[in-house]
Amino acid sequence: MEYLKPYKNYIASLNIVWHLFCIFLSAGVGYGASYLFDIPASILAGSIFLVVSITFSDIFLAKSALATTEFLSNVILYVSSEISGTAAPSAAGLKPRKEFMERLANYVYDMSSKNVMALYPVKKATDTPASEMVNAPKSKSSLKSPLPYLVIDSKYTIICASQSATNYFNLPKEKIEGQKFFDILKLSFSSDDTLDNWLGFVGERSVIADRSWERVKLTMPDESTRQIDLAVHFSKNDPDDQEIVAVIFDHSAKYGRDDDGASFVAMAVHELRTPLTVMRGYIEVFEEELTDKLDTEQAEFLRNLSAQAQQLGSFVSNIQNLARIESNDLELELKSNDWAKVLNSTLDDMDIRAKVRHKVVKRKIAEDLPAVGIDRGTIYEVIVNLLENAIKYTHTDAPITVSAYLKEPGWVETTIVDQGIGIPDSLIGHIFDKFYRSHRTSKSVGGTGLGLFISKTIVDAHGGQIWVKSKEGEGSTFGFTIPTFDSLASEGRSSDNSIERSAHGWIKNHTLYRR
Repeated sequence: MEYLKPYKNYIASLNIVWHLFCIFLSAGVGYGASYLFDIPASILAGSIFLVVSITFSDIFLAKSALATTEFLSNVILYVSSEISGTAAPSAAGLKPRKEFMERLANYVYDMSSKNVMALYPVKKATDTPASEMVNAPKSKSSLKSPLPYLVIDSKYTIICASQSATNYFNLPKEKIEGQKFFDILKLSFSSDDTLDNWLGFVGERSVIADRSWERVKLTMPDESTRQIDLAVHFSKNDPDDQEIVAVIFDHSAKYGRDDDGASFVAMAVHELRTPLTVMRGYIEVFEEELTDKLDTEQAEFLRNLSAQAQQLGSFVSNIQNLARIESNDLELELKSNDWAKVLNSTLDDMDIRAKVRHKVVKRKIAEDLPAVGIDRGTIYEVIVNLLENAIKYTHTDAPITVSAYLKEPGWVETTIVDQGIGIPDSLIGHIFDKFYRSHRTSKSVGGTGLGLFISKTIVDAHGGQIWVKSKEGEGSTFGFTIPTFDSLASEGRSSDNSIERSAHGWIKNHTLYRR
């Protein structure tokens, strides 16, 4: 380490200087004693003085060396939360060793932050955009930047705003400084990985940390909406009480163009819904009126037509749900439902698709399941997407098994087990990513890469969890949990005994979190 050599030289030089000083001083004492005593007595006096002076010198040197050990010990204890409620240990009194000790302390803080953030439960970590937040401003006097940013103290009060921030919010300094951070930055995130949650996490477990978010919605003081990237630097118990620095990167124009494109696709797909509904209506009429009059081949054609219409309907629903999720407009109304009835009804709808592809779907649904709290329309999409995947990726006549049971008090779990081609271990971690499709099957099996992403979002919004276990060549098991309705009793219910949530699991009208 480049800073270690100067420190070693300093310690060695200090020892040599002090010991030489003691030796020369003791020789002087012995020489002076020779004028008063005989030679043996003067040598004894010099030797005694040498032992005493070296002893005190070593005590002094040990205390000096132990000061660095004490500093590093306090740094480690501070990081491990053994001592709390105090500022980080200061290296100010270490004099020539200060730079080296501060560098070591920063390494400890950095390693601690990396280890802690590896535990942070986010769906997908986001690094600071283009490393623009590496050198966060550390003093009020440095607030000269074209980027708007705010300095916040440990009580979440804005203690300083850059000139660009006052211009951005179109507010005078006195209307920003002294205000609570979340009263000025009214933020809405696209998931529960919010600034509020992150600050609570690092505030308990870390010393220094950096984090950034993309596509955050910001409600301005005039109630207009901007789309920003947000970068935040956190420094626990900063000596100047500058605990948080938040920097805003406004990308409203760019994200607006992206949203316009997505809106156009959603609108175009929406136009398919009407003719698709009419087509499915006619198919149902044909099935009811003509089934007995058709020969085997014609009946097969009609089943195929119905299955394709259902598949097109699922595609339309997925695209529309994606648009709603991206804009946080997908609202869920959780009501009490009999899960066995919901599941059986959905499987009945999917039965024709399974038969067309010569698949058998077995059902193992436990009796006396408690009522669940679900949004029936969106949870239908989850079952359809998971079962459709099982059908598509099973290339044999092996059965597909759908099971439902009470996993633990408050949660009902449903699994879809197939004996298909399976998923390689290297791909499992990406299976729920938006638009993700394996290059190995993308050409042989159709799809958009949206079904699992949407399913995960819907299950998350219900408060449950979705998971997958798979072995390549042996098949896959997809499962998800949903809450019982009684377990949601703590949430506010509307007059019709339902619970409203957004696509990201927040209770409706509470997407702007406050501290």
